[in-house]
Amino acid sequence: MTQIDPLGLRVDDTKADGYHPAVRLITYDANYDQVKWPWHHYTSSGTTAGGHEIWETSARDLNNIEGVKIQVARFNGSDYIDGCTTFPKDNPYS
Repeated sequence: MTQIDPLGLRVDDTKADGYHPAVRLITYDANYDQVKWPWHHYTSSGTTAGGHEIWETSARDLNNIEGVKIQVARFNGSDYIDGCTTFPKDNPYS
């Protein structure tokens, strides 16, 4: 089992475009099987820019966490609009 604790995630809303940002963790094991963790949505209305939100959380996987990626996206309500994902970062302890 591998655990990431603590894990801090943050998003900034930089546009007053009616959309809101969200962030999530993606982990993978030695076989590159991915676990896409739940989205953390910024709770602002999306009509003003300049806000941010931070989540202190953790991740635990019985199949071990060999690496991680972070995915950030724009949403319109619960509809995914677009996003991007970081390059994988390998676990230096595995």
